[in-house]
Amino acid sequence: MKDLATAVGIFGGFGVVITANILEGGNPMSMLLLPPMLLVFGTSILITIAGGTLPDAKAAVKALGRAFGGSGQISGADAVPQIVSLADRARREGLLALEDMVKDMDDPFLAKGVTLAIDGTDPEEVRDILEAEVSAKKRADKQSAKFYADAGAYAPTIGIVGTVMGLVHVLENLAEPEKLGHLIAAAFLATLWGVASANIIFLPISARLKRLSELECARMELVVEGIAAIHEEHENHERWLVSYADMVTLLMVLFVVMFAMSQVDEKKYAQLKEGLAAGFGSSDSLLVGSSSLHDQPGSAPVDSVSPQLATANLDSEQRQVVANAVQQAAALQNQRSWDEAAAEAERLEKVRATLTEALEREGLAGDVATSYDHRGLVISLVSRHVVFQANLASLSLRGQQVVDAVAPVLRSLEDPLQIDGHTNQVPVKPKYYATDWDLSAARAVTVLRRLEEQHGLPTARLSMAGYGSTRPLVDPSKPGAQAVNKRVDIVVLTDLAPQDAALLPDAAAKQEADAAIAQEKATGKAQKKARTKAEKKAARKAKKAEQAETDDTHDSDTDETDSPDTDGAHAAAGRIAPDPKEQS
Repeated sequence: MKDLATAVGIFGGFGVVITANILEGGNPMSMLLLPPMLLVFGTSILITIAGGTLPDAKAAVKALGRAFGGSGQISGADAVPQIVSLADRARREGLLALEDMVKDMDDPFLAKGVTLAIDGTDPEEVRDILEAEVSAKKRADKQSAKFYADAGAYAPTIGIVGTVMGLVHVLENLAEPEKLGHLIAAAFLATLWGVASANIIFLPISARLKRLSELECARMELVVEGIAAIHEEHENHERWLVSYADMVTLLMVLFVVMFAMSQVDEKKYAQLKEGLAAGFGSSDSLLVGSSSLHDQPGSAPVDSVSPQLATANLDSEQRQVVANAVQQAAALQNQRSWDEAAAEAERLEKVRATLTEALEREGLAGDVATSYDHRGLVISLVSRHVVFQANLASLSLRGQQVVDAVAPVLRSLEDPLQIDGHTNQVPVKPKYYATDWDLSAARAVTVLRRLEEQHGLPTARLSMAGYGSTRPLVDPSKPGAQAVNKRVDIVVLTDLAPQDAALLPDAAAKQEADAAIAQEKATGKAQKKARTKAEKKAARKAKKAEQAETDDTHDSDTDETDSPDTDGAHAAAGRIAPDPKEQS
């Protein structure tokens, strides 16, 4: 049934205004002036559109039909009998029986909820879907109501603007008194239509849409609860029975197999018993507190089986095959561990090279020593200068420069870092700290805080440890050892498994040795190439010198031939000229 309250109220309101005007002797047609009406209605609606979006305006226009015509489904009272009927049929015939009733439903929201329940959608998911639709409707209705509320707020102001415009027109025509009355009436009509449109049209429509939204959303929420109740009532709360039945079936099959094996082959049964006992963490019996199947009448007892039973009945060749397989498996595992360690060593070596480059740029390459242990790459601040003053945990200027040089490289990594503090082995109690433990921990904290606070290293990556004087870097008896052992180590921690990390130092050492050999070969090739080049150059020089000497000898012979001593020349020619017989 349509609810025409808005139409009755608006038209009735205008009817009362017109009736009052007539009773006062006015002419209703005098109120219907196009300019003030166009100004108030047109401007109010347009500036309301300007404050929103075009889809909002379209939705507001569509909502006018609901405001004036009402809705056939605005109350939840008519939905209750339908939901009760659905629940009754679902209880008697099941959810699938509701499929025929969905076709006859005139409420699409209820039909959608019932369809989801029939399709087997999880009850919580059904509730979430329907509640999301209710929330979306609330937002859309609220926006439509806001559109008309905004128009009602703008209309009186626009009416005042129209009145001011009319009064300006009146002042322009003061020379014609006969027109002033008509002009003043027209000016005040703008205010009349502004106030009337706001309070008789726009604001009532806004209130109407809000009320309809409340009623319709309340009805939809009632439908959501009804669908949820119907669905939950038919949810299977005894699913655990299926899992329990499966477990019982598997146990039955297990014991049947065990019984069959014990009757056929006692040795195989004993092997099965031993394997199951090892798998379940027991070496005595399969089930604690139970008796063996062989304790039953008609069964022979079986001796306990040792772990070596698997190879006890094999000949020497078969045992060798098994031993080879075990060795191959161990070798594969060892190779995998070595490959993991080698790959990690290669990665950390690149980090070490980057650190070295950064330190060389700052002229600090000799202030840091690097090494590898099972934890990863160890960067030791072992400057030949003073890093920490005696009995103090504050970094010297040189120590600050070293930390600042390595910090950008450490920040670019993702590995966790551990800062280890150390003291030297001088048997003297620290002046400002209780023990060497406190002093070493304080030194580690100093470096950690500088990395975190001044260079932005993430806190989650940092940790520290103090070792006191227990881990010297070099033999304390050597000269200068105390200055070196008073240090801080920054450890780039590896994520290798313990068995793989144990191989990391050897893998790093092998890579360093391979790099040294490759460097030596490259150097040897370069030296050989340089030597060959020098030899070729020397040979070219010797050849040029020999050619020059030959040219000088030729020039001397020519000078003797051209001398005026003709007799000597002929004599020389006679001596030199060969015998014609010898030429032939």
